[in-house]
Amino acid sequence: MLYTMNRVPAIDDDVRSRAWRKAVGGAIKAFWVVAAALGAIAGQAQTATPLLAADTIATVGGYNDAAAGDAVKVVPAAGTPFATALRINRAAAGTNSYDAALAWPTRAAVRKGDLLVATFYVRSLGDAGAALRLQPSFQLADAPYTASLLAGAPVDTGSWQRYAIPFRATIDYPSGAGSFQLRYGAARQAFEVGGITVESYGQVADIPPALAATFAFYYPDRGNPTAAWRTSALAAIEATRKTDLIVRVVDAAGRPVPAANVIVTMSASAFHWGSAVSANAVTCSNRQRARRPCLNLPEADRLKYRAAAKTEFSELSLYNDLKWPEWEADPARALDAMTWVGQTGRAFARGHNLVWPGFEPDYKLPGDIRPGTPADMVAARTLAHIADELGRTRGRVAEWDVVNEPYDNHDLQGRIATSAAPAIAGVLPTTAIIDWYKAAAIADPAARLFLNDYAIFDGLDPAHRAYDVALIDYLKAGGARVDAIGFQGHFGHSAPVFTDMTATLALFDPRVAAYAVTEFDFETIDPAMQADVMRDTMIFVFGSPKFTGFQMWGFWDGDHWLGSAPLFDRNWVLKPSGAVWRELRRKWTTNVTLRADASGMARARVFKGTYNLRVVDAAGKVCRSTGKVLTPTTLTLSTGC
Repeated sequence: MLYTMNRVPAIDDDVRSRAWRKAVGGAIKAFWVVAAALGAIAGQAQTATPLLAADTIATVGGYNDAAAGDAVKVVPAAGTPFATALRINRAAAGTNSYDAALAWPTRAAVRKGDLLVATFYVRSLGDAGAALRLQPSFQLADAPYTASLLAGAPVDTGSWQRYAIPFRATIDYPSGAGSFQLRYGAARQAFEVGGITVESYGQVADIPPALAATFAFYYPDRGNPTAAWRTSALAAIEATRKTDLIVRVVDAAGRPVPAANVIVTMSASAFHWGSAVSANAVTCSNRQRARRPCLNLPEADRLKYRAAAKTEFSELSLYNDLKWPEWEADPARALDAMTWVGQTGRAFARGHNLVWPGFEPDYKLPGDIRPGTPADMVAARTLAHIADELGRTRGRVAEWDVVNEPYDNHDLQGRIATSAAPAIAGVLPTTAIIDWYKAAAIADPAARLFLNDYAIFDGLDPAHRAYDVALIDYLKAGGARVDAIGFQGHFGHSAPVFTDMTATLALFDPRVAAYAVTEFDFETIDPAMQADVMRDTMIFVFGSPKFTGFQMWGFWDGDHWLGSAPLFDRNWVLKPSGAVWRELRRKWTTNVTLRADASGMARARVFKGTYNLRVVDAAGKVCRSTGKVLTPTTLTLSTGC
């Protein structure tokens, strides 16, 4: 067995650089643009090309820290489809998953767009219920280490779990240039892994059903109807998301009207189910091209996009148009989109974002704020920007991401020291971030102020989470107002781990009044996994009382940064995950007809929201109709019958 200390770096850290994810997303979108021309026939049998050596136990390579007590050895694997497995013991937690890894070089060439499937079996040797932090990766073995797969394998049981993860190659990988890795360096843990293969099915546009049936992905409590977190969430939905509606029906003289029918119709949920949209997609048309460039979309797609935005969601926000550079380049574009949202009757919920304080990539900050810009200019520009954008949108935006991703993006404000990470100097003193929140509170006192971040909910990085907890304490100690945490929710093949998510909420619970999922999506081509992740995450979030909203980061593959949107494929066909979205939203909506008792009273337990009520007689004549009624309420309706 080959096991070297030649460390294979990765292009991103354990919590995934957003620049890398954007590049991968662009490659995935580009693949789907050309996939229809590949001529593969759906359902046709496909020949798999093995990319790794036949005996992956004997040919394993990688890197770890033997001096720290890390160990890898071959053990028998009784009762499995393979004879032997690798037993790994990681003696101490590292900073990143790639601090220790198993690795195999590819033995055949891979073309961009090839359908690949990575298969392996794994079981935990640690405490029951504690999920492994194991990260499968398919990437270049050398710089720039471009990856086509970065997943998670959060096994929490001593039983063998099979993974068969489908993904597309985002670049060409010459034979020997690719590397399949199982990274495990971020945690102290012990596990066994075997049955490791990576196979290529070539340039197949449509996944044959027989192959799709072999895909497998495990995450704790997937498909378990009696999971403790699920039972708790469903009980909380009944207890906290519902309320009592009591209607007393009387005639013109104030006498009860027995047996009156009261039709109760929800017009809006108190919980915000939303999506980010592109300003151009919702406001631009062929007639407007001379005034402003439109997305390169056919008008038919724009019409379907606008219709879906209006019918699928109760609130909408914008991807990029309120970010600092885009706002300064064309504020009218964002304001026009906000006006369009209001005209649909939807709420414009979220402002994303005021300050994304990283120099790289260069789309985060305006062009005149670069390394070397004088600190006094940076400070003045930032505060002026907050005052300008919030001043021009005041009263129109319910909540703002004041700062986005401050753990990874700290070039402006630096980073405070925590028990998990050292302080890092920025252009400005760390107190600058306090000033930004104070400025936002002054510019729009009614807006709810968020800190928005990833890797604290959608794939846990403990150091990342610890930093955000400490940062909120630091902000509040400095007199800043932080009302809520925004959990981005880019799950992908990392999948939800509800024990980690519950622990995250417990840490933030005493520090903020509310939560929201702000950027939900998942990077996968496995429709069954998409549907399960959608269902489980919606139940968990709606069943956690401090969440106020659940926002998708796009809903259609044709306008999505990863080309893997939750609701519709490129041809506007509803995905299984989209069917789950509709099913649960219907389930959590109350539309009911009540019948008054002998005293004219009608009662119902309804989901919190805004309702229209109508009283009708036996012939169906409307005797009385209300305007919008906000639950909970006790209401007396005087009929006109």
